[in-house]
Amino acid sequence: MKSYVAYLRVSTQKQGQSGLGLAAQRAAVGTSTPAAYLLGEFVEVESGKKNERPQLQAATSTGVPSTSLFNSCSLSIAN
Repeated sequence: MKSYVAYLRVSTQKQGQSGLGLAAQRAAVGTSTPAAYLLGEFVEVESGKKNERPQLQAATSTGVPSTSLFNSCSLSIAN
């Protein structure tokens, strides 16, 4: 079975503090893959325009193929 890593991101502190954006992303990930196959969750409050995003770096460094990385912009799954 394929394993997944979730990368959740909101752009502003206000979005991060409200939890609404992150909650919606978590719900989308939860409906897309069984929890048993979710290896980790990486959360970031950072603009997508910035190249330095430590949590994205951590998510991509897990060894899980990039086709198995859920992100806040797209929930497409490549098999």
